[in-house]
Amino acid sequence: MRVAERLARKVRADFRDEAQQVIDLLEETAVKTDHGQSNERITGAAVVLARGDTDRFLIALQLMEEDWRDLLVSSGLADEGWEDRLEAYFAS
Repeated sequence: MRVAERLARKVRADFRDEAQQVIDLLEETAVKTDHGQSNERITGAAVVLARGDTDRFLIALQLMEEDWRDLLVSSGLADEGWEDRLEAYFAS
């Protein structure tokens, strides 16, 4: 499963030298988890929570695998209006 292009752009901006590794891990983890939600919402939540920090990103991936709902809550994308918040994040 491929990450959305706008998410990949944000990952490249936030993680620079580690961007491709982050993208690869997002894609691998998204394939392993069946959450019934928008893939961009879930993978975006991991990137939002990480805020460019690799250690935080690995924690976010663990949340994605264990309980994606906790990931959404932790990233602020659990409630209505998540699309607007994610859009604003991509624009920053």
